[in-house]
Amino acid sequence: MDRHAVLSAVGEFYEAALDPEGAGRLGDAFRRAAGVRSNLVILANHRTGALERLIDVSGNFDEAARRDYAAHYHAINPWYRSARLVRPPYVARGQELIADRDLERSEFGADWCGRTDIFHMIGGVQLVEGDIVVASGIHRPRSEEAFDLDERQAYALVLEHLGRAFRIAMRLGLLRGREAVSLDVIERLETGILLIRCDGELVFANPIAEKLLRANRWFSCRHKRIKPIYADDADRFAAEIASAGAAAASDNHGAPFAVRDPIEGALLLQILPFRPSAPIADASGACAVVMFRDPDRRKAIWPDSLVQAFGLTRAEARLVARLQEEESLTAAAATLGVSEATARTQLKSVFAKTGFRRQGELFGAIGANPLFRR
Repeated sequence: MDRHAVLSAVGEFYEAALDPEGAGRLGDAFRRAAGVRSNLVILANHRTGALERLIDVSGNFDEAARRDYAAHYHAINPWYRSARLVRPPYVARGQELIADRDLERSEFGADWCGRTDIFHMIGGVQLVEGDIVVASGIHRPRSEEAFDLDERQAYALVLEHLGRAFRIAMRLGLLRGREAVSLDVIERLETGILLIRCDGELVFANPIAEKLLRANRWFSCRHKRIKPIYADDADRFAAEIASAGAAAASDNHGAPFAVRDPIEGALLLQILPFRPSAPIADASGACAVVMFRDPDRRKAIWPDSLVQAFGLTRAEARLVARLQEEESLTAAAATLGVSEATARTQLKSVFAKTGFRRQGELFGAIGANPLFRR
């Protein structure tokens, strides 16, 4: 999977989460990120296995195939039935869930898969809320090669963000016919949220965002106007807010970008149009939502994701992950069992490959981005 396609899809997932009509666009973004022509995305009750909603299917599934899946084949889908035995999040290739020979002999494989020309699969389940999960699969026909382990690993990164996007959509009342809810629901998210008018005036900040504003970290807030600390970041920020306010529902919008802090480095942001399905109290006039990972929430970095995203060697990725936990390069080298000189050489290579020049910038961007975290 192409890294740039993955990052682009991530932005579209979060944009769709804030657009009542956006769920249908998720499949296109998902297919582009995965580099496939066939996929299926559903919401399901992981406890009972019941299909809650068929979110998106690709064009190889005609209307009859979609109806039949909802009415019958979901209940006997051996891929999903096997995945239900494992607590989410979970990602596997089709042959890891059911042997190819057994799939061919099943009603699901012989009939429904035959009708839709799919055979190879990577599927996954990601928790949304309560018992509700988003389950998805990408497919290839028998005539093409099976998915490999690297593709499964990359797919897991995409699926994590798909689950987060659905979680935000559900909590904002944009899924399953729920009414829009008050702003207190997003106070429980692990994400900083700012709702902003097109002129830059702050409408709402959840506790994570409010904590940053009070400490003047990355942003300043004067007379209810939000600005990044650095002037050139402020220009980009204002332009993104204005663009979000003017964006049409069908527009692709909101590539991630970083704002900087002189002490703490970079913070990765996502700025998207704000279009709730019904008026939300105290959010009147908001045109854009700014989202970022809580920079104070420490979780272990996933080394394999750094290998995939930046082309680091596994030794370099392990060093980055270790430096997130250790106080110094010396301590990290000792933990990894390498010399300090070797660790220093590896770190220089990391800077060259990622484009960052200091550890603060590196960990500000990587550490704040859930794409790289367990």
